[in-house]
Amino acid sequence: MKQRLKRLDQWIANCGYASRSEVKKMIKQERVLVDGKPSKDPSLRVEPERITVDNQSLDHPWGLFFMLNKPVGYSCSKSEKESPIVFELLPLLWNRRHPSINCIGRLDRDTSGLLLFTDITFLIHKLSSPKTGLRKVYEVRTDLPVSEEVVDIFSSGTLMLDGESKPCSPAKLEIIDKNFVKITIFEGRFHQVRRMFEKVGLKVISLHRTDFGDWSLGDLKEGEIKILECPVF
Repeated sequence: MKQRLKRLDQWIANCGYASRSEVKKMIKQERVLVDGKPSKDPSLRVEPERITVDNQSLDHPWGLFFMLNKPVGYSCSKSEKESPIVFELLPLLWNRRHPSINCIGRLDRDTSGLLLFTDITFLIHKLSSPKTGLRKVYEVRTDLPVSEEVVDIFSSGTLMLDGESKPCSPAKLEIIDKNFVKITIFEGRFHQVRRMFEKVGLKVISLHRTDFGDWSLGDLKEGEIKILECPVF
């Protein structure tokens, strides 16, 4: 059950507007309203729907869940040393939220496509768990033509990756063109798709994720964000 009543300064700070001490200054400046009137008490316990900051409703006070069409070249790390990072593509306000926003189903720097984000803790654990077995669909371009033999190998559930003790689960491979395929997997091993193709003598030239679980990119453009409804489990 959602905790509807929290301190006024806590709601505002958690949504990324400012630190608790800075929020107190905003309250003194009458930038924070409760039911349309200035509130002078940072400790007031209140529902978030009653609060406005600079005449705007609080930004997603109950948590954020969204997708990003990740461009090639961006790391999923939070370390600025690995810049550019995907978090640089998000609004500054979102990067100040508490709990912080994390990405789910990370993509490597050379892979583009659907990346999920949330600051809802239980959702991070649920969608990241291998037990969930969520469907992931990728578009893959290879250096050499993909044969029907590769389709059979991937679907057999016997393909063993280097350094692994358990074979990959069956994967569906659809040949779109001789060097262009779609692959559907239900696992999330380290660089799994690239390693699967490498195991059968093919090099991945480009890799793009279009689907993750029940979510699809659709016509979302590169670098764009789409807010999603929180799933019910």
